[in-house]
Amino acid sequence: MIKKIPTKEEVDKAIVNIEISIDKLNFSKLKFNTPEEFEKSIGYISSIFEGFSFLPRIIIPSSTSKSLFTSKVYRIRKYDESIKEILISEFSFPPINSASLSRLNYDGFPVFYCSPDPETALYETLEKGFKRADENKYYLSEWSFKEDLPIYVSIFLAGHYVNSAYNELSDKFLLEVIKEFGNISEEEKERLRYYCKSLATLFEKKDEKYYYLTAYIGHTYLYYPGNIRTDIFIYPSIALNKQKLNFGIQPNAVLHKMQLDKVFLFKVSDYQYEHKNELVFEYEMINRIGLNNNHGYLTWLDNLSKEEFEYFQKLFPIKID
Repeated sequence: MIKKIPTKEEVDKAIVNIEISIDKLNFSKLKFNTPEEFEKSIGYISSIFEGFSFLPRIIIPSSTSKSLFTSKVYRIRKYDESIKEILISEFSFPPINSASLSRLNYDGFPVFYCSPDPETALYETLEKGFKRADENKYYLSEWSFKEDLPIYVSIFLAGHYVNSAYNELSDKFLLEVIKEFGNISEEEKERLRYYCKSLATLFEKKDEKYYYLTAYIGHTYLYYPGNIRTDIFIYPSIALNKQKLNFGIQPNAVLHKMQLDKVFLFKVSDYQYEHKNELVFEYEMINRIGLNNNHGYLTWLDNLSKEEFEYFQKLFPIKID
């Protein structure tokens, strides 16, 4: 059992030490070519957290039919002629040898990154490499959760969010953390809340050096060696200033608890993030759609039905003409 809840002063000191450690991060020590090097590097990263007495690992049980968050998620992949469109796996998580360091994962440990709304998924992708001179064709895949299956959620939100639903998710996570400690005083509860909120600020950093730290946290949740591990890790979209959410989903959960419903192909010529927190995309639909035929593969049609075209327009309701 966790023995000590750090004080506010201890947490503040630990955060300062983390900032110093990030500035001095020795990338030469962070090698993952072999399991031995991976374990050594994990130890190096974990030592940065020494100022904290523990890292919370709270899993909230839920159901795919009674979800805490959403019934559908969306993922974007840039078009490439080498993509085998008939394969569902082309639109899922990357293969092991292509899984590089990111917000929640280390090299060789894939995570299915997605968002509960298509606009966030597209904006996150465009921000990482959009060039107006390119062709900029993208696949938007829509995924849903299979019915009546257990699903385990971890929520790494903290602080104030404009969206009250996100505050509720954050509060729910903090209540679950507090529950793990049993009968503690109100003062200890406040210390615990401060601790968790301070730790979650690591997910609000844009500097990719912080990925080594957040990937360590994500890895301990999504690749925990026990029988029950996190299926869905929820964290804020920093590209959208915490106005939206991102999900990291464990590959096993994708394979056994989700299904690909459809894939749209479209072209983006421009986009902008309005000062009123509105996303505006200039896009052109390509008259093709991939549909799950419920027999294990995608069927591609060269003509969108009126219903499917209108469905896509509802996903991206604002358009520049």
